[in-house]
Amino acid sequence: MRRTGLIVVVLLILVGALAGLPYWFGMQAETAYNEVVQRITKAKDGEVSIGQSQYERGWFSSTAEMTLTSNSLPISVAIVSKIHHGPFPQIEELSFEPMMAFIKSQASIPDFKTLPPIDGRTAIAFDGASRTQVTLPAHKTPWGDVEWKPITGEIAISADRKKSKSSFLVPEISMTTPFGKPTITKLAITVDEHEHASGASLVDFNLTVDKLGMGGDNPGSGMDGLRVAVKNDIGSGNLLAINFNTEVRAFRDGDVSHGPGALAVQLRKLDMAALSAYQTQMRELKKQKNPEKTGMASMGKFMELLANLAKKAPEFELSKFSLKTGGGEITGKAKFVLNGTDLNLVENPALFVTALQGDAEFKLPAGVVKQRAEKAIRTRLETYKLEGKLTAAEAEKLTPERMTAIVEQALPKEMQATAEGLWLVPDEADYKFTLAFQQGQLTVNGKPFDKPLRLPN
Repeated sequence: MRRTGLIVVVLLILVGALAGLPYWFGMQAETAYNEVVQRITKAKDGEVSIGQSQYERGWFSSTAEMTLTSNSLPISVAIVSKIHHGPFPQIEELSFEPMMAFIKSQASIPDFKTLPPIDGRTAIAFDGASRTQVTLPAHKTPWGDVEWKPITGEIAISADRKKSKSSFLVPEISMTTPFGKPTITKLAITVDEHEHASGASLVDFNLTVDKLGMGGDNPGSGMDGLRVAVKNDIGSGNLLAINFNTEVRAFRDGDVSHGPGALAVQLRKLDMAALSAYQTQMRELKKQKNPEKTGMASMGKFMELLANLAKKAPEFELSKFSLKTGGGEITGKAKFVLNGTDLNLVENPALFVTALQGDAEFKLPAGVVKQRAEKAIRTRLETYKLEGKLTAAEAEKLTPERMTAIVEQALPKEMQATAEGLWLVPDEADYKFTLAFQQGQLTVNGKPFDKPLRLPN
């Protein structure tokens, strides 16, 4: 009997402990939830505030409601969550994976009731790390202009809340416009954010698009195989380098295709201390909630940031620009330095002109200029026909053979006009464009440039 009584007591203790575990985990889950709320407001530098927050903790589960409001846009997001406490929060789904909590959430935009809510399923590990699966159902707006297939994503946050990685996949999204129906296929986005020792947030970014089609009158126009990558590297001296790389498999313009193409840009020797101080200053400015004063102060802080960055002589380099076309390969390179090591740019911003120096060069094959000139001539002749500037007899005589003859005759003059319009000068058998900026003097193609800068048509 004594042994039986002892067993009963032990069992009661175990049952009590097991029954109490969900409540204890519920307290831990509430703490983790509040940390996430604080992280949201902190990470967005005051751009997002919590308009409403409620938390009701139960024994085995809790409910939470939260409204995120943008301080710069007239939009808010309402989030309703059901929080299942550990140690086995998914036991109802016959899953015995141990964790602190499992959260089912729905996020909606009250001002856009026709949009479907975003579903979220978050698993919080015992150490506080979390992983969230998000799903936005397929939808077509009532007016039919925007349509997408189911969008999925995953957000992982480290236990110390200093690292996060998000990835999203959009199988297809399209928009109907008067000019066509642009459609993006297989859009994938990855964002990797981590907090540097200085307190500044660094974000690495990757984007890929399998196909972008314009539709409408130009069904063959668009782009294939786009990849964009942004990578941050911190080297000696606490200096940041931002690497930007873009690749594209092909550009399509009707029945004409160009590509592949590639671009590589690097911003380097950026002082992390100056960047971190600037982020802190901007956070404080946003707390004032005075748009007019904040705007003026922000510009002043930005100019101060540039002056502080210039002390380390930061560099901008276009190390690669390449686009293959039917007329040949277009290439380019550029490098500029903002050298303010011996200049007081804070007190005298006019010295920025002296601090900036560098040059750029782009080369275009003659075939590229020829193609552009030929297209301009043919387009002009077609326009004459459509606008009635040609008589019926003249239009009838404009056969393909006659069109070719006219193009060949007008081509030399049109190529010269095209080159001048693109600011190109002869480079042996091809063309080039050069630009240099030294001691406040801008030169284009080796000649001082004192005219208003305008882009070519």
